[in-house]
Amino acid sequence: MTEMTGEGRIMALDYGQKRVGVAFSDPFRSFAMPDVTLANTETLFDILLTLIQEKRVSHVVVGLPLHMNGSDTEQTTRTRSFAKDLSEKEVPVSFWDERMSSQAVERQMLAQDASRRTRKSHVDSQAAAFILQGFLDRLNTGGAPPVSLLLSKAEQKRKFSKGLSSFGSQFEYKTVEETHDDL
Repeated sequence: MTEMTGEGRIMALDYGQKRVGVAFSDPFRSFAMPDVTLANTETLFDILLTLIQEKRVSHVVVGLPLHMNGSDTEQTTRTRSFAKDLSEKEVPVSFWDERMSSQAVERQMLAQDASRRTRKSHVDSQAAAFILQGFLDRLNTGGAPPVSLLLSKAEQKRKFSKGLSSFGSQFEYKTVEETHDDL
């Protein structure tokens, strides 16, 4: 599957060097729900593929960490590599800008008077839910369509450019392959 369809849950991942937060949409793709935080170990892909199958996931959204000015960070490179590897498992993958997601979740948990232990154990899955809710809101309000990484380069650029044409020419789009070529 290379296109977003109206069927199946969407999984979101807040990918980090040590931990990966996981969240899922409801079957109707309206709400994001935090699920679990996984250790980023050599078994991560196996666990994720099992979750994808069990939850009947049709698309994965990976939070893309960027500097506030939009440039890549060291973690951006690792995240792009992870997403490329995941997309090779025949799972449609899209990026979603995750700037400030963990900080927003942390502030929300502090406002709820969550203990340090609770914050640490839940911030990654909550951040994944925060990322996914932004993605779902855009998807459900007819904004720029999410672009699957499994589409051809030309098809990705065409769909992305069409979706953002109303925003002007301030955006530059690169496919995963082009990003890796730049590294």
